[in-house]
Amino acid sequence: MIDVEDTAAIATALKKIIADRALWDQYSANGIRAGAEDYAWNKHAEKYIAIINEIFAEKSEKFRPQSSFGRKLADANMFLISDLDGTLVEGMI
Repeated sequence: MIDVEDTAAIATALKKIIADRALWDQYSANGIRAGAEDYAWNKHAEKYIAIINEIFAEKSEKFRPQSSFGRKLADANMFLISDLDGTLVEGMI
């Protein structure tokens, strides 16, 4: 473990990594694997859905079926508008 405030220790560790090809390859492979796990599309989508579900769980009382959809939208404080394929702006251009 390297102290992030110890610049001499950081420089020593970097020199060691750069000089040792096997260590460089190991760290590189670990970084690629971790990046693929954390930044893969399915992980991003799972996180996005979890956040949206949390928002709707908190707001579920406001969006009960007793009122019309238009009334619910009129009372909303926030909107999530998504335009992944450009169809919402096509007619506006």
